[in-house]
Amino acid sequence: MVGAVRHATNVVILRSYGVLLRKAYLLRRVELRSAEVAAASTEEARQATLRQLLGLERPPDCLCGLPRFLRTPHTHRPGDPIDADRSDFPSFVCSFRLPREHVALVGLREITDENLTYWSRTMHNQAVSGASKEQIEALMDFARNLGADDFHPMIIKTQEVMKDRVADRILQFAEEVKAKDNQRALAAALKKVVPTFGLASKDADLAEQQILAAEEDSKTGVTAKTHPQLATALEIVKKLRENDGERKRLLARDVRRVVRPTLKQPSGSGGPGAQLDDAVVEALARTPRGDSGAPD
Repeated sequence: MVGAVRHATNVVILRSYGVLLRKAYLLRRVELRSAEVAAASTEEARQATLRQLLGLERPPDCLCGLPRFLRTPHTHRPGDPIDADRSDFPSFVCSFRLPREHVALVGLREITDENLTYWSRTMHNQAVSGASKEQIEALMDFARNLGADDFHPMIIKTQEVMKDRVADRILQFAEEVKAKDNQRALAAALKKVVPTFGLASKDADLAEQQILAAEEDSKTGVTAKTHPQLATALEIVKKLRENDGERKRLLARDVRRVVRPTLKQPSGSGGPGAQLDDAVVEALARTPRGDSGAPD
């Protein structure tokens, strides 16, 4: 009975049966994934996927990790299964994969490449059309899931669009606070008072925080050297602080005009009069005021 089991013909049949079972298992997985990807590649399905991505939702699972699905568990490497070591046949049967040029793998690879081309172009188009930073990042992550790397032409183009978008947003914010400060200065001039001291510096700090955050973000890589918008925003920050410094000097001058006559402290000395100047200026800076610069 043992001899019949170990008969050469029986051994070959058992080995062939094991190979067929393993190959059928691999083919079944590839064919099911191919059918799912094909269904997700119709125009209607792609529009639904785009809405998911723009809504920062997870895209269909069948489209995620396709290169890894093809490479690691299903494509034999190195070479083809026929070239593999079969001295330990049970281990070979449990570990071999499909040949790289198997028609099922070639078909799935082609539809994966077609999806990568479609979604990389869609990613760039959405970035140009005004998608937010978060939406662009979601589309870029999806493109990388389909096989794009950091050197993919559309990834590079999209990153440049996103960097320009971040720089434009920072410059826009800086220009808005500059315009707000100009309005405060105009209102104060009409009332012949000094504009509120401290507000321009606070606005400058907010603008500077955005600049520093963009420069520290490794994903954006936006700096004043690479993007003139940030250099312009830094000039606005500098100007706002200069304006506040000038207002502090004007406020101190007004304080001296009012307070000095009541003191016997000589002008220019570092005694109580000078200390009073600084104390009054700081107190006025903490006093709630309207945008016109006059106390409420």
